[in-house]
This record gives sequence, C-alpha cells and structure tokens, in this order.
Amino acid sequence: MRRVFLALLLFLVAGCGVRSTAPITGDDAPTGETAGLRLYLLFGGEMTLVVRPETTDAGVLGALKALGLGPTADESAQGVTTAIPPGTTLAYADGAVSVPETLSAPAVDQIACTVMVAVPGDTVIALVGPDGSRRRLTCSKAG
Repeated sequence: MRRVFLALLLFLVAGCGVRSTAPITGDDAPTGETAGLRLYLLFGGEMTLVVRPETTDAGVLGALKALGLGPTADESAQGVTTAIPPGTTLAYADGAVSVPETLSAPAVDQIACTVMVAVPGDTVIALVGPDGSRRRLTCSKAG
C-alpha cells in the first residue's frame, strides 16, 4: 500500500507545474536618451541625473529655474535632495551662469552638470559669483 501511495504521490507532483511553451518574443528595446528636462540633483549625497519627462525643450534657462526650485514633491519622497539653497535664482546669459551668493561645491557641481546637458556641444560655461568673479564650470560627471 505504501508503494502505491508513493507512486500516486509522485504521479501527482510530477503532473503539477507550468507547461513548457515556445519562447515569446517582443519588440526591440528602446534606444537613445529619455526625452525631458535633465537635471542633476542629489540622491544619498551623490549627484544623479533626474529626468522630468513632462517638461521638454526648456533650454538652459528652464533647467536653471527648475534647479533653483529644487526637487519636486515626488522626487523628495524618493529621497532626492539638492545642495542649492531653496529659492536661489540662477541666471544665464552669454555663456555664464550668475549666482546671487557663494554656493557649496556640490551646488556648483549640480549647476555645472545641469548646464552641460542643457547646452549642446562643447560650449565653455562660466560661473559668475556674487562679487563678479568668473571661473570655468566643469562637471564631475563628464565623460
């Protein structure tokens, strides 16, 4: 009887499961960059690229305005922060970003990287401080 029970149990277990099928193919994976406003913000203290797909073709001024406003509520809820003080107004003209106050190195890096992705080509961008001093912006995420 025990053998019959084990044989029946083995038959039932072997009959359970997913039946094999042929591979299911799909479309090709998407390629290229995600469209939208590209900003560099902070996640866990590290710079990270954030793409806001609902905003497109904002240009440098739009990117700087969004950067000055900081993370959205959804981004903040996910742990995204910024080193740029709230309400900071960033201006851009003639290849230079003007800042109203002295900013920390992470804040300047956020500005540099955001501008670098907003300006096409190898344009040289300068940072103009509150005292009128100029320096070339470089992005730590470049290359």
